[in-house]
Amino acid sequence: MSRSKMSSDTQTLERIERALDEAVGVLSQFVSGKVKAHRKPSDGSPVTEADRIVNRVLKESLLRDQEGWLSEEDPDDLERLKNHRVWVVDPLDGTREFVAGVPEWSVSVAMVEGGRAIAGGVRNPATGEIFLGSKETGITYNGRQAHASKKDRLEGAVVLATAMKLNMESGDAFRRHLL
Repeated sequence: MSRSKMSSDTQTLERIERALDEAVGVLSQFVSGKVKAHRKPSDGSPVTEADRIVNRVLKESLLRDQEGWLSEEDPDDLERLKNHRVWVVDPLDGTREFVAGVPEWSVSVAMVEGGRAIAGGVRNPATGEIFLGSKETGITYNGRQAHASKKDRLEGAVVLATAMKLNMESGDAFRRHLL
């Protein structure tokens, strides 16, 4: 691997970490479980003022010239496809949990280059957890090196899912599959 590639991945991860820190700072203005949600006209899913503000903060922090933007909180602009590098974000991943006061929500950010994810980060301010990584640098969990399981079957695996997702109808089918 070239030094410039490693340097580029490291710089991208540093940008992601700074943006996640800024997002957490903004989210501290809101109290999970005491936030009013509205329905998105497009699909009826919940959205809060926190979603919108964090989206704006991430966009201001991350987006540079010659980069595209794809966010759950913005209308899709196909102009992003003209860029080699595109940010893909969910400013408040788990809005239903955030509104319900369940600490199973996060801020999710990824950089896609040439159609392939090259770096990403997920931060859950409610639990203090942060995952950062890229193919070249590996993954860290709360600053310590981590790795994915080498298991190739669900049998004997630990599967993480939000309690709310498991209580949904699709969660019932998922639970039956695991049992």
